Amino acid sequence: MLFRSSLALIESKDEEVSKYIRMLDDTAEGLIKILTRLVSISQITHAKLVPVEVSFQALINDVLLIQTKRGIPAKFNIRTDVGENTDLITDRTLLSIVLENLVDNAIKFQNTSDRAESFVLIRVDHIPEGIRIKVIDNGIGIDRMSAEKIFQMFVRASERSETGGLGLYLSRIAVEKLGGDISLHITDEKWTEFRVILPADLNVIMEERRQAELQREMEKMMIANKQQS
Repeated sequence: MLFRSSLALIESKDEEVSKYIRMLDDTAEGLIKILTRLVSISQITHAKLVPVEVSFQALINDVLLIQTKRGIPAKFNIRTDVGENTDLITDRTLLSIVLENLVDNAIKFQNTSDRAESFVLIRVDHIPEGIRIKVIDNGIGIDRMSAEKIFQMFVRASERSETGGLGLYLSRIAVEKLGGDISLHITDEKWTEFRVILPADLNVIMEERRQAELQREMEKMMIANKQQS
């Protein structure tokens, strides 16, 4: 479709027709992005977790390299603050998806005012519960109504959203798959802060889930035996 509409754009000499053809291209690209996110959601839901040791600084470097290839605005500042003892055992692919979406979200919803110095700060530290990640930005912000539903599917924080609000939903299900929690906060400076808390060792969570599944199977067997007797 993109090829055919682009070809029509070249051939068309009517400005009004050209305008609608460009709108068609934009719509098609938006649908492709949404479909890609939906496929990612399905893949995350059914993914087999592979716990490995992850260096957070190396992971951030890889995520920022991806963002650089996509294009980072010239005046947009990316800062990092990685504390000690923040390496963890987790599924690197899923964690990368989470971080990539949160950084992409900050870039997408940056404050474009000439008076603003737009930035995103990625702060990682070790806490008793595990590893805490904060992604803080001074973008356009999220209104209270959206904030209450921001991690639900198809909830858009802004008209700038190109994927129907799927990015943060995708982040949430990935974090939950990793045994963690994600939440939205507003800082004293009125900046947006996404906070993720993950267990330091995903193997522990996977074993707990395995034991819980065994317990459920045993309970089912006991109920079935009672019904037969």
